[in-house]
Amino acid sequence: MKIAIVRGKYLNKYEMQYYEPLVRKHKLVGFGSLSPIHDKFAFPVVKLPSPMDLPNFPYKMPILNRLFVDAQYLLGLEG
Repeated sequence: MKIAIVRGKYLNKYEMQYYEPLVRKHKLVGFGSLSPIHDKFAFPVVKLPSPMDLPNFPYKMPILNRLFVDAQYLLGLEG
């Protein structure tokens, strides 16, 4: 079975320690940002650009919410 773990910038060894035993029976792939919290795991990690990689600046999150729309709309969970 193929399993993808998508955590973005918050890919870390503390949460991934629960998934590492699955490497023996399944094909795991992690997806993180270009600068995740940790970067050494028992499974391969694909690093992709993320809005969270941007440096902190005033009103960062409100601007990103305007540009990319709130997550509720992206997932179809509006209202």
